[in-house]
Amino acid sequence: IIRAPFDGVLGIRKVSPGSLVSPGTLVSTLDDLEIIKVDFSVPETFLSSLSTGQTILANSSAWPNNPFQGIVTNISSRIDTVTRAVNIRAELNNADKKLRPGMLLTIALIKNQSSSMMVPETALLPIESKQFIYKIKGSDSVSKVQVSIGRRKPGKVEILKGISVGDKIVYEGVLRLQDGSKVNILNVQQDGSQQ
Repeated sequence: IIRAPFDGVLGIRKVSPGSLVSPGTLVSTLDDLEIIKVDFSVPETFLSSLSTGQTILANSSAWPNNPFQGIVTNISSRIDTVTRAVNIRAELNNADKKLRPGMLLTIALIKNQSSSMMVPETALLPIESKQFIYKIKGSDSVSKVQVSIGRRKPGKVEILKGISVGDKIVYEGVLRLQDGSKVNILNVQQDGSQQ
């Protein structure tokens, strides 16, 4: 009778019933697949932005459209003197048993995650060193509002202050507008909301 030290999934049996085995003979493999531990390294230049509890996204070529989310559980206390990288360990929830030990994963470590308000870049009107947006007031006119911008990504820009979530803005044809110009709101949705 062979008793496993923990619950898990057995792999392929390596010996047949009745075979003579000796200590150290591999009979089978046993894996607990509920939680998968992932070890990876990060260059030491990013050490200041690492912390336990950070979120990671892991992608596998076996499941290309299904990223797996995990949490950093441990950061090594030493830097590798050859690679100049620090080893990280994270845990992925694998309740659906899609991931297997030994798989190759691509890891995205999510740094400085925050919610922010973004608008299309086409909505910005730069004048000298300032940025403006035309905000719709009432139902048919606009007012020019100065905004502070933050980070950018292709086609979008973060707005730090100047407008609020839910404000209606003009994002096409801003070069032809002036403060107080009359506008017609297009793109009315089926539920009555406007874009």
